[in-house]
Amino acid sequence: MIEFKKKKVGISLLLTIVTVGIYGIYWMYVLVSNTRAINKKSGAIGELLCILLIPFYALYWWYSRGNDVGWYFTENRRYSSSNGPMFFVLSLVGLSIIPMCLMQKDFNSFDSEKGTGNRESGSLEIKDVVKVFNANTVNEKVALNGLSLTLEKGDFVTVIGGNGAGKSTMLNAIAGTFPVDEGNIIIDGEDITKLPEHKRAKFIGRVFQDPMTGTAADMWIEENMAIAVRRGRSRGIQWAINDADRVMYRDLLATLDLGLEDRLSTKVGLLSGGQRQAITLLMAAMNKPKLLLLDEHTAALDPKTAAKVLDITERIVEESKLTTIMITHNMRDAIRLGNRLIMMHEGKIIYEASGEEKKKLEVADLMALFSKASSGQFANDRMLLS
Repeated sequence: MIEFKKKKVGISLLLTIVTVGIYGIYWMYVLVSNTRAINKKSGAIGELLCILLIPFYALYWWYSRGNDVGWYFTENRRYSSSNGPMFFVLSLVGLSIIPMCLMQKDFNSFDSEKGTGNRESGSLEIKDVVKVFNANTVNEKVALNGLSLTLEKGDFVTVIGGNGAGKSTMLNAIAGTFPVDEGNIIIDGEDITKLPEHKRAKFIGRVFQDPMTGTAADMWIEENMAIAVRRGRSRGIQWAINDADRVMYRDLLATLDLGLEDRLSTKVGLLSGGQRQAITLLMAAMNKPKLLLLDEHTAALDPKTAAKVLDITERIVEESKLTTIMITHNMRDAIRLGNRLIMMHEGKIIYEASGEEKKKLEVADLMALFSKASSGQFANDRMLLS
């Protein structure tokens, strides 16, 4: 009986050593690769389960399983068959956390100065891109007709053009909403033409025209921001939001000057269109994406709110030095914002200005240029009235 006990104890100790060894390897991996903030308490839950549950189960099971070998807290306590399965389940949970911990990334090490994910904006190169909808039918529409465009890191490009000029189609092609028929799209030297939309989301931020798009209406502000900060990153086992996260979210929301920093538990669907669009813009930029796409993101707002969102846009882009493409129908905003301006018509770029040339532009100049390039076909009333 004594030898039997020694054998059981030896196996239990071996399992314990293996478990602690795995944990040690994981901890060394964290220290060397710096993939997770060491001082975050939430990540420790999985590690504690790895350390405690498995060896505890091993000891309990091996001591309690035999007919005459029981782990007695009192002289009369016998092994209960209901206890074994309970600790078995807990042990499986602990065991399953090991590979998840190994795959865990640095979710909580958000730096409001540098952001998470990509630390620098990226360059963009669009080469001879063609996109045709309903090809070979009576409804055939050439949306992009050999489009070529190059953006350097930090460029802020405003895009104008009439309805159907291909502006939004260009952004959709960059974001991967649909595949292009010809040409290439390259970000930071990497050809992403064949990359699906969900994989491009890792390094592309986007704000749509509709304030209802880009956020989850039935979720709190802090929950929306928690999702945004994890966009394009691997998942691990930890609390979704902790106190440090809430402090970070409040600091970021305070920069909007909309009083949202004290409303973290408010559902986004209860906010005004301007507030919601401002949060969407903040969420799109908080990871410092390589490319920020703004598709008429103030068009659905009243003039006062639109001006506020544009001011926030200008500040975020300037502070983070984000490579940005902004579509607008307001020619004054197109001239005032950004360092470059392009005009599109029938899926092509028909005019481009930058530097001093752009600064000297007037709305009348743009209208004359558009009229000349498009054979007198004015874009729409919004462009004329802007």
